[in-house]
Amino acid sequence: MSATVDARPPRRPTSWQVPPWRWALRVGLALSLSLGLAALPPFVFKKSGLDRYFELAAHVDHLRAKNRDRRRANALLRAEARDLEGDLAMIEKVARDQLGLVRPGEVIFQVAPSGVIPVDAAAPRGRVP
Repeated sequence: MSATVDARPPRRPTSWQVPPWRWALRVGLALSLSLGLAALPPFVFKKSGLDRYFELAAHVDHLRAKNRDRRRANALLRAEARDLEGDLAMIEKVARDQLGLVRPGEVIFQVAPSGVIPVDAAAPRGRVP
């Protein structure tokens, strides 16, 4: 007896013929995916997520600007230090203006601007009624 061979390809099962374990797998996968996507925004938008990134980026910009200002100030100080090297008149000017130093034997007079009453003159004298 000879067996007949069917030349047609095997039929694909229709949706109601799919085994139940496949449906359970599909539903579980869809449920897992939807829960994962629902849990994603709090991780992105909380303090350690995207908000923290923008906060740190702004802080980095602030620090870069601060460093730029400090570099300019350092350059000015270096120029002033170069000017002070060997220039005795400049050294004396800085010592008098910034440090308040005087030469031995000098007498200092402080002149008050007009309209300013010295503290001693403003104090009442005698008994106050």
